[in-house]
Amino acid sequence: MSTNQDELFRLVELFATSEQVKQLLRLAKDHEAVRITAENKSDLIQRNLRSAVASKAITLDQVYGLVREAEENGGQHIFYFKPRNKTVAESMAFESVAKQLWGTDWQKKMSFPNVKTAKNHFVYGDFRLWNPTKKPLDWMLKLYGHMQFERFTGEEKQEDGGLWRLFVPEDLRIVLIARWNSPDLLELRVQRDQSRKRINSWLAEIWKMLGPALDKGNIDAWDLSKARRRMIDEEQKNQHIYQFRDTRLEDSVSNRMSFESHATQGNLFASTEAKQAINDVLAAKNSRCTHLSVNWLPTKDGTLSREYRTLLGDREAHEVIFSAQCSAAEVDYVTDKLRYFSR
Repeated sequence: MSTNQDELFRLVELFATSEQVKQLLRLAKDHEAVRITAENKSDLIQRNLRSAVASKAITLDQVYGLVREAEENGGQHIFYFKPRNKTVAESMAFESVAKQLWGTDWQKKMSFPNVKTAKNHFVYGDFRLWNPTKKPLDWMLKLYGHMQFERFTGEEKQEDGGLWRLFVPEDLRIVLIARWNSPDLLELRVQRDQSRKRINSWLAEIWKMLGPALDKGNIDAWDLSKARRRMIDEEQKNQHIYQFRDTRLEDSVSNRMSFESHATQGNLFASTEAKQAINDVLAAKNSRCTHLSVNWLPTKDGTLSREYRTLLGDREAHEVIFSAQCSAAEVDYVTDKLRYFSR
């Protein structure tokens, strides 16, 4: 793998949790050079993990696999799209996309994965099959960017008749992802951010860099309104799958209303009054659910080992916010459930 080791370990520290690093080290726990415990996250990575790699107990490919899992899944806005017809879907084949982007000898040209970035510029970081064993038609394209912006520190003061606010420059490493989820779903993933302007600019960057292989005009946003409505309608029989924390509704004359559970981990439908009120609003013609905060419950097979929260619908009907870092399997679990509830 062509990469800079220092940058790779920096990415581990930036994106991976301590538990994710420990899970990797446990794969080689019987090796004499491997140590699991550490006083802090920095020591865990810069001492334990580096030593494990130096002793060949852990490979650099495994370290990059850890980075992939950590930076590609969760803590994101995911925007879902569908090709307009079967011909467009078939044009999304892995080799076809690669050749359209980089030519016939693309593997030699691109030398993936590449973890380096350039300031104020996006580069192709990776292009690979997502899961060759379970879903051989799926792929993932990753873009890396680097930008500097002014962050407000919260400090302000009145001086010379004016209000002064202190901003400091801050570097931001940006990870953008296009995921083809066969047979008919394109996911554009951007990292969580409070600035809608930045989010939109990142989406535009993905479309631009996908442009040689994909005509945006042949892809439609996948409206999740039906999934949100069906999940509410079928909450009673799916209590083992999910709970709701809060929701926003619009009635038939576009009045807006919000329902929020009192506790952070509360179940909105534990209140019969809230449940009845929500169902009454949605019973009216042309009413709709615009936002739905869902706590997905742990599964018996371990795909979800803990509760995981998503927000279905933020500014866009085809947008889902994945609240925190998670595994690729957990993101796919939620996506597959949305497919089911959209039928």
